[in-house]
Amino acid sequence: MAHGVESRVPFLDHRIVEFCFRLPAAHKISQGQRKRVLREAAKDYLPAMVLERKDKKVFVSKVDWLQLRFHSQELRDMVSSQTMQQLPWVRSNRLSSFVENFIKGRHRNSSAVWRLYTAWRWLEITPFRQPGVPC
Repeated sequence: MAHGVESRVPFLDHRIVEFCFRLPAAHKISQGQRKRVLREAAKDYLPAMVLERKDKKVFVSKVDWLQLRFHSQELRDMVSSQTMQQLPWVRSNRLSSFVENFIKGRHRNSSAVWRLYTAWRWLEITPFRQPGVPC
């Protein structure tokens, strides 16, 4: 990682995210292969070895090294933040219930909680822009 290039940053643009959410499922996964649209768009630019690779399984999962429940106050801060409250696709009461149930050990979906948390942190430094409003 010290010498790697992070290639996901362009995918954090809200317009790309919104476009992907509007795509039919068949454009996202086809015959067990994920990221279908991305692979199709990149096939003229990337070698087959890259396009056809299987997901890497060598990284330690955040579940193994980060005990999210020990960060319950920050998770609650996320839920009550103005940033999360302003997102049109987030139902505040469901988000609150989901996170609170996680904190209390009623479910173990740390992956979803982690994704929510990282999205929140990113949105805190890159404010959400309403669709159709120029950046």
